[in-house]
Amino acid sequence: MTTERDICDIISIFHDGIISAYSGDKDRLTVTIDCEYLAEHIESGFGKFFIQLTNVKELDLTTWPRNKNDLPRTLSALEYIFQADLEILNVEQNEKREKVVSCLQLDPNFDYNGGDLRIIAEELRIFDQNKSEISVDQLLALAKDYWGSF
Repeated sequence: MTTERDICDIISIFHDGIISAYSGDKDRLTVTIDCEYLAEHIESGFGKFFIQLTNVKELDLTTWPRNKNDLPRTLSALEYIFQADLEILNVEQNEKREKVVSCLQLDPNFDYNGGDLRIIAEELRIFDQNKSEISVDQLLALAKDYWGSF
C-alpha cells in the first residue's frame, strides 16, 4: 500500500510522461501514462503504464488560460479533466495534503495550455503495459537505471 507521500513521489517519476486516457470513476480510477523512456526498460516495445487510484476524495484541474485576459477554470468532471493529453511537468504536495501535478496541454483546440491537476486519493497502484503490477521499488529502480544511463 502506498502512503500519501508515495503518491506524490511516484507520479513525479513520470516526468514528461503524458496522461493520455482514463477509465473508471473516483472509487477506482485508472489513468494511462505514456512514458516510453521508462516503459521500454521493462520490455522492448512497451510505451505506457497504468496508474490506479483508489478512493479518490478530490480531483480537479485548474487551467492555465492561453489568453492572458481569460480567467482560469476549474474542471471537476473526469471527462473534462482528461479530455486533452496532459504532460506531467512536476508534482508537489501542498499544505492540504493534496498532490498538485503541474501539466502542459499542447492541443491548440483547447483554450488552456496546461494546468494544475489536484489529487487526493487513499491508494495508488502501478501496472505495466501488460497490466502486471509493479512495486514502488521496481519503479524507482527503472527510473534510476534510465537516468543513470546518461
